[in-house]
Amino acid sequence: MVSFLETIEQESNSKSAGARGTDHGFKKKTSSNELKRQSTVFASLARETTLIMDLHEFGSDTSAHGLKYVSESPNLFTKVFFFLMWVSAVIYAMYGIGDSIKQYAQRPTGTKYTVVVNEEMDQKQYINFPTITVCSVNKIRKSYIEDPKNSLMKEYLTKLESYTPEVIEDLIARFNDTEDEMSGVVDITYESVLQMAGTSSDRFIDCRRRSVHCAGLGDFQVDGRAEVSVMETSAAGTCWRINPNGTLKGKMGDYGAVTLKFWADVQDYSATTANGAQEGFLVGFHDNDTYGSTMSSGHLMSPGNYYKADLRYKEMRREERCVPAEHRTVYGGYSEGACIMECKDKFVHLRCGCVQVTPPENGGSYRACTLKEWATCGMGAYLEWFNGFTLTAEKDPAAVPVEGVMTIGREEQLKRCKCQPACSEKQYEASVSSSSVSKAFVNHIYPFAKGPIDAMFSQPKYGVNYSTPEDLKDNMMVLEVLFSSMQKSQIDQVITYNFYNLLGDIGGVLGLFLGASMFTIIEFILFAGVSMAKYCCKATASGWLDVT
Repeated sequence: MVSFLETIEQESNSKSAGARGTDHGFKKKTSSNELKRQSTVFASLARETTLIMDLHEFGSDTSAHGLKYVSESPNLFTKVFFFLMWVSAVIYAMYGIGDSIKQYAQRPTGTKYTVVVNEEMDQKQYINFPTITVCSVNKIRKSYIEDPKNSLMKEYLTKLESYTPEVIEDLIARFNDTEDEMSGVVDITYESVLQMAGTSSDRFIDCRRRSVHCAGLGDFQVDGRAEVSVMETSAAGTCWRINPNGTLKGKMGDYGAVTLKFWADVQDYSATTANGAQEGFLVGFHDNDTYGSTMSSGHLMSPGNYYKADLRYKEMRREERCVPAEHRTVYGGYSEGACIMECKDKFVHLRCGCVQVTPPENGGSYRACTLKEWATCGMGAYLEWFNGFTLTAEKDPAAVPVEGVMTIGREEQLKRCKCQPACSEKQYEASVSSSSVSKAFVNHIYPFAKGPIDAMFSQPKYGVNYSTPEDLKDNMMVLEVLFSSMQKSQIDQVITYNFYNLLGDIGGVLGLFLGASMFTIIEFILFAGVSMAKYCCKATASGWLDVT
């Protein structure tokens, strides 16, 4: 390095001395065109120079200030000092630029929260209510499973709950034995059993806005009939889908509140349902383009209580690593939950050719498993998918090494279900408060409700009797739904480090440590190109692109 700097110094001195000897101490007069020509990096093509001299001249003329101090320092010591400083600055600048590029590649995001005033909403002065999914935790009714004509279903469901290899082998043997009565239910689907054994639609006993029954509200009128709710079957059982078309509108506060009443039927809980410690209903609030079965969680509401759900509408929007809103699934509009449910169905269908329950927007993609198919294949496939999906280890033991690369098969990919969030997602955030159903209220309505409740819900032969005010209180669940604000909260997930941030950081590092800019980079590229053309390809000023 010292000899290199000495050479620069010697050639620089000889060049200066030669210039002084030629013009006898006077500066040589040159035309403006010649000065302009010599001020470019192409000037060296017209002169007989060495690479060292060109480097010296480039260091003096470049816009990167550090090189100028190396080139024009008066002695070797200062040249070495500034050269080391310049090399250190280059190394640190490259490190800083590399770190900035790495940060840009990661596309970090941040959250921006805004409250959007919807002018259309202000003019019309109403807000759209969500679709409300209410599922009873009583998946299998006692009155169904204890019915003598359903004894085979009781035996099947009981054995399926245990799910041991010995029990499943026994079921398969009985299904295959044409003389066994179990073979008579082979073609019944598991989905139809859930529909027959689950909570019936009449347990949704009332829906009102103030004193008007929901069936009398114009918002629920579809083709001349009221469509307040529909029943939906999922792996969790049967559920009510209230405001299924998303047509219900209302004002904020108590003026627009809707009150729903449900009958829990706690005396009709079966031993299968009793495996869970809770009783009551799971409630979810969501957009009508999605389904309750895709929600990761809901609000557990117990009978004997009055719940008040204050809703706020918000919209989540993302720019990166998300799925566009146009993408649809067999579970309606895209969401992470819909993606996971579809992934599960694909895995089970790939293994068994059927699924536990057909998706709400199936379109012929899947068929429901029969009791035999679910016992022999479907249940095992589901448990395998569940274990794979909930796997938290960094390395999947099922991964297969192929030529040194870890790859996984189609089934293993479906187990993992790497689902991205939706680019646009509507959410209804609920703040739920509760109190016990008033005894005064129960005593007031009991004389009028006793007859209908006893006729509709009591089944003495199964030990289900509702004949006291306490029975009414223990089974009624009331849910009041309202909006606390008509404004929309918008949460935008934005890129916090974009391309312009990257350019700014690169420019700051280059300017602070090297005194360089974008034009400096162009100068370096031009100097490297001209030097190669001159010394490698013997180019000249008149035709520097020609190779001689």
